[in-house]
Formats: sequence, structure tokens, C-alpha cells
Amino acid sequence: MALFDRVVDGDTMLLVALRHYDPQCATALIKQGASLTLSNSCNENPLQVIFDAMAILRLHPVGDTQEVSQAESRLLYLRAEYEELFSTLHKELAAFHDKQKAEAEGELRHLYQ
Repeated sequence: MALFDRVVDGDTMLLVALRHYDPQCATALIKQGASLTLSNSCNENPLQVIFDAMAILRLHPVGDTQEVSQAESRLLYLRAEYEELFSTLHKELAAFHDKQKAEAEGELRHLYQ
């Protein structure tokens, strides 16, 4: 598959790097000032993609023998590189988690009132 075969309208280079499982390139782009919040036409943004990758890695601890998809397999293979990316974005990921949690709690309160 060629590099730009999976590009969505409005993708940034950071989203392309993340979609191609290249956490080292993503880290370099972030350190150079790439936006974490700029969304493409599918409403994907880098922070959400990185958060999702972190969730998958947390669901599959080192040594886990569960069967995984091809995409998850690529994430697990690059675990150390992704952990470096997560470390670089610790504050941003924590704030994103808090925002997601507050939104979910608000929706649940509204639903059950």
C-alpha cells in the first residue's frame, strides 16, 4: 500500500503518520509543533487517534496471549515507540481523558434524569 492510499480529505501529516503506525514520525512532528486538535473531514484528530492507540495497548499488557487484529498487532509490535509518544503527551492525554470522562458523565446524567 502506497503512503497516500489511505489519506482522508483534510489529513495532516501527523494523522498520516499515525494511520501508518509510525509513532517515531508522529513524535517528531509533535515536537516540531504539529497540531493535536486539527480534525480531518471525518472528524478525526490526532489526540483521539493517539488516545485510542493508548487504550488498545493498555488492554493488551506485555505478555498477553490474546488473539489480536492485524492493526492491533502493529501497535503491539511498536509498543516502546508508542510509549515514548504517550510520555511526550502525558499532560495532553490526561486532559483529553478528563474531558471525555466529563462528557460521558454528563450524557449519562441527562439520560437517567
